[in-house]
Amino acid sequence: MEETEKQRTCEERIAEHLESRMEDMRRFNGETRADESCDTLYKAANPKRDGDSLCNDCTDMAHPAVRDDDGDPIEYGDRPARCGDCGKEWPDEDGNLMDLGPLNEYGLSLDWVASDDRKREPFVRWQLSWGGPSDEFRFYLTAGPHGATCHRVEYKFMDWFDGAGRTLHGADLKIMCDLWETEFSECFQVSE
Repeated sequence: MEETEKQRTCEERIAEHLESRMEDMRRFNGETRADESCDTLYKAANPKRDGDSLCNDCTDMAHPAVRDDDGDPIEYGDRPARCGDCGKEWPDEDGNLMDLGPLNEYGLSLDWVASDDRKREPFVRWQLSWGGPSDEFRFYLTAGPHGATCHRVEYKFMDWFDGAGRTLHGADLKIMCDLWETEFSECFQVSE
C-alpha cells in the first residue's frame, strides 16, 4: 500500500504565507526586508536544508553569483526562488525582483463584511486568493470625523476545512494601516 504524505495544517503553514504577503506589502510600500523579526519568522517557518542555495550576504562572498553551500556558483535557471538561509528573493537574469504589478490588481476583491450579531466586529476584507488555499487581510475600523481609521489588521489563511489567523503588530500593522489610509479608505463610508 502506498503511503501518502500528510499535508501540513494551516496553522503550520501560515507563518510562511503571511511573511510572503508582508514582503509584497513592504515592496509596495517601497521598503525592503529590514525588520529582524520578519527574518526570524521566515527562518522559523523555512528551516535551512542541506543543498539550499545561499545569497552573498549569507555566504560572506563579494562575488555577485548566487552560491551553494560549497561556495560554487549556481546558474540562473537552476536556482531556487529564495536564499535558503535568510529568505531573500533572488533577482531575475536582469537583476530585477519579480514584478508585482499595480496594487489595485494585486488582490481579488475588497468588500465590507457586516456583523450578523453584536459579538462579531464588522471588517473590510481584502481577499488575495481564493480556493484551496485562500488568504485575506481583514481591516477593523474605527469611525471618526474624518473617515474611518484602521485599528487592527488580521491575516487569515484557509484551506479546505482548515484555517488559521494572525493579528498583525509593529511594523507590519503600520504598513497595513498606512495602506488602508492611502489606498482603501475612500472606498468605504463608515459612520459612528
